[in-house]
Amino acid sequence: MQNLRSCLVITLIAASLTCFPAHSAAQEAPAKPAPAPAPAVTDAADWLIVEDSATNKIYWQKSSLQNAGAATTFVYRIDFTDMQTNTKTGKEYRSVVVKAAFHCLTGQMVRSEINAYAETGGAGESRGNSVPTGDQARPFGIVRGSSDDRLRRAVCTAKASAKP
Repeated sequence: MQNLRSCLVITLIAASLTCFPAHSAAQEAPAKPAPAPAPAVTDAADWLIVEDSATNKIYWQKSSLQNAGAATTFVYRIDFTDMQTNTKTGKEYRSVVVKAAFHCLTGQMVRSEINAYAETGGAGESRGNSVPTGDQARPFGIVRGSSDDRLRRAVCTAKASAKP
């Protein structure tokens, strides 16, 4: 059931490029951080794998890790085994690169930019991008055991070990 939930979360993000989990206004949310630097998708050694399944691979970029107050900004990428189709534009893509931030103490996440590419590795022709606005731009809680949770653990562990 957890694998199905993880796949569903990833599929919803990538298929629409604008689908984000709901956010309750009652949740205490950290301030939205400044966007992370643009990814250097050509440096394979800079990308650490978080999940490797039959349908996709999820990586995060270690050089993108930055502290922004209580939040930690970073870039992650989803490479799909099969071509995906954006349901709104009809454009096909194989990779999604996302600028995001975690508030490690509260377990909340916010996405600031999503870009789709024709080829894996965040390479090839750009197939669309999305900058969340309104409720989609607010931090949201992470589902325990989901791919977002595994990503949070990897990023927040790296943040903690990088402290002087």
